[in-house]
Amino acid sequence: MTYPRDQKEARMRLALGLMLDEIGKYGCAADVLRAAIACDPQLVEAHVWLGIIYEGTVRYEEMIGEFVEAISIDEQAARLAVSTEPEEITRIRQILNAWPMTPLPVPEDEHVYPPELPPQIREASVLSEAASNHIGAGRDAEAVEALERAVRLDPVSRPYAALLAFAYVLNRQQRVLWASRSVLWEVSPGLARIIFRR
Repeated sequence: MTYPRDQKEARMRLALGLMLDEIGKYGCAADVLRAAIACDPQLVEAHVWLGIIYEGTVRYEEMIGEFVEAISIDEQAARLAVSTEPEEITRIRQILNAWPMTPLPVPEDEHVYPPELPPQIREASVLSEAASNHIGAGRDAEAVEALERAVRLDPVSRPYAALLAFAYVLNRQQRVLWASRSVLWEVSPGLARIIFRR
């Protein structure tokens, strides 16, 4: 049984872990997310995001394990973890954007990309965001299609391959069809072997 105090602490650690991930402190983020799970083993978002971080550190078995755990706890919450920002992060952003030195916030549906960013990198980012929304809505085939394209355009950026792996794990029935043509065989054969042997 998880007590409310432990749940609150777990949510605080989730927010901290996500902020650390956002600034590139992946090892620290993973430690904090593991601590969140220790406080509340049912915290689905922590399992999903820990899995995404594990992809970046080539801990593929652990990544898939976290995804499977999150889905077994609550599949819909796992889907929402990649398509909806936690309330705590939204509040932190609101506080930061209220500071006088911070530029005016850009509406969520508008992104400002640096002009020197190559167009294929921008397109991959847009595809990844669309895929996250598809996953949240249960449109796995559309998510896989968008993420396959994103990974082909930008095979090194995080977390495209992790989101693609998550979409594969979500949909067992289609996984066999996706296995033969997955871009992961080209960019991450070790991850592909782990996913498609399940």
